[in-house]
Amino acid sequence: MDGGEERKGSTGRSGGDEFPGGRGAELGALRGPPQVDEAEDREHQEDHNLEAGQLEAGGLRLFAQPNVHFDRSVEQSKALNDAHFPMVIISASGMVTGGRILHHLAHRLPDSRSAVLLVGYQAEGTGGRALQEGTKYLRIHGEEVPVRARIIEVPQLSAHAGKSELHRWLSGFQAPPRQTFLVHGEPTGLKAMCDAVTNQFHWRATIPEYQQSFDLSA
Repeated sequence: MDGGEERKGSTGRSGGDEFPGGRGAELGALRGPPQVDEAEDREHQEDHNLEAGQLEAGGLRLFAQPNVHFDRSVEQSKALNDAHFPMVIISASGMVTGGRILHHLAHRLPDSRSAVLLVGYQAEGTGGRALQEGTKYLRIHGEEVPVRARIIEVPQLSAHAGKSELHRWLSGFQAPPRQTFLVHGEPTGLKAMCDAVTNQFHWRATIPEYQQSFDLSA
């Protein structure tokens, strides 16, 4: 997850280390970084689905189970590389661009018994997109790591706003901005969004080029 979460638990598989496992298995969790803890989840129960809310109301604390473990240090995270029992790890970053996930993948991508679950959108040029597109090797820390693990996609869980959500947010502006810059996205999507902003809101919208300068006082 992009927010910095990392979770681990047994899956019931007979050997693979990462992500979905056997039917009926008990799943635990290992999570980091240190500032993320159970209290944060309990303070934001509006983010839980109905079933989770009902369980909590009945006295079941979702993150206080015997098979749930919280990772609070880099050392604990690295120690997972020496663990060879089945587990589930949920780790930042979701697009495989840096952080602890790179260490986990370097150890587990070569194992055909493992599976990597890509949750959400994978931007062009990221490690996540390379895995999504079926690369046979992923460069991690200067090494070409062979990809033998199973790659699974769940694009529906992307945290990025879609076109309609962005339009709804822009509609809330009381006054049009002097200039609107579109900088995040792939070329075709940026062009479509720029045209939509121009045509629907009649704003000055621009997709800036790399190192292009603008006078914002004009």
